[in-house]
Amino acid sequence: IMKQGTQKHRLYSYLSAGNKISTFNAMFDLGIADLQGVIRNLKKEGIEIQSKYKQVQTRFGGTATVKEYWLG
Repeated sequence: IMKQGTQKHRLYSYLSAGNKISTFNAMFDLGIADLQGVIRNLKKEGIEIQSKYKQVQTRFGGTATVKEYWLG
């Protein structure tokens, strides 16, 4: 069972609502700096999390590749 208010709990609740998340969104929306670490901890608890890389537009007019996560 996850303690309410923890980064794991916030992330799991966010993903359970059907949202997808990337590192930027994790920092901006949930205050999670180490998204991969929290994902790893959730996976250790048996939670199935899917991921894929996607291209996004940067604020400088170029593109960047980010990893996006969601519940599987």
